[in-house]
Amino acid sequence: MHRLLIIMVVAATACDPGVRAEYLIRATGSRMDSTTAEAIGVARRLSSRYRVRRSSASTGACRLLSATGSDLLEGRPMMLRVCADRLDSSQLRILVLEGFTKEWGPTVDSLRQELRDSLSRVFGSAFSVP
Repeated sequence: MHRLLIIMVVAATACDPGVRAEYLIRATGSRMDSTTAEAIGVARRLSSRYRVRRSSASTGACRLLSATGSDLLEGRPMMLRVCADRLDSSQLRILVLEGFTKEWGPTVDSLRQELRDSLSRVFGSAFSVP
């Protein structure tokens, strides 16, 4: 059942790409593990507040955190996802994705803005939006 959902999402997003927000946090050396834990903690807490539930971490952009939920846009259900992974030894990436649409739904729009503001406040100059 889970594989079928993934196949459906991939097929649907190939036709309608969806929208995404990307946030980067820099950390080096011994700070990487604590920075990763703190950033993922922020993403988990906010995701949970918006009823985006953790799912099994997967490959690619969701190796460290994978959470899924739903949103409504003009009465249509939208799939939303929050993912985290390490880009390299000095950067963590957090993505907020909403599929099947070209614009943000109200739930994920609030989540992405609050996540951006929280990460910026916690990490200061180590935080960026590419």
